[in-house]
Amino acid sequence: MKGKIIGIVIVVMLAITGVAGYFTYQKAEAEEKADTEKMNKIKESENQFSKTEEHTEEKKVAEEENARQPAEDIVIDEENRKDEVAKTHYENKYFSIDVPEDWIGYWDVIEEENSLYVDQILYRLSYKPPVENYGGGAEIYILDMSDTSVPLSVYRASIPDYAEEVGVVSFADYDVFVMEVGGGFFWDGGAKITLK
Repeated sequence: MKGKIIGIVIVVMLAITGVAGYFTYQKAEAEEKADTEKMNKIKESENQFSKTEEHTEEKKVAEEENARQPAEDIVIDEENRKDEVAKTHYENKYFSIDVPEDWIGYWDVIEEENSLYVDQILYRLSYKPPVENYGGGAEIYILDMSDTSVPLSVYRASIPDYAEEVGVVSFADYDVFVMEVGGGFFWDGGAKITLK
């Protein structure tokens, strides 16, 4: 009889634990649902606020654009002119290059530091038109020849033998040499170089 009572007590305890677990689960589920609803309401409020803010910002931008449209047209025209010039003009502190308008989109300049023996900058220019086997390039060497303790033979060894001297820039002892390849770059009707 004692065993039956213990068994009944165990069954009752398990039932109570099960019921308590069920209610705890239901409570946790209800809290989670309430938290999700709160988060959804917060997100909805944020979205409405963002839309209101975006609408206000869009309206403000539109008003500012309308107010500055004439001045902006002048700026855009100036920028377009600069873009067109940039497509046919290259400039740095040593020289400037101007190319014909029909070269737009077919030429480029790459600058490289090249100081194997002496301070030197190398500019690689290329002209690659759509016509096959037509085009060329040039390399421009800028040598800092201000160090008089360096023999001229060292300076000369730092550039190709067939590079020709163009001149010296006006503001320092930078000697400019050009070597052309292929169809060349600075031919009559081609690009023009101007030393500074």
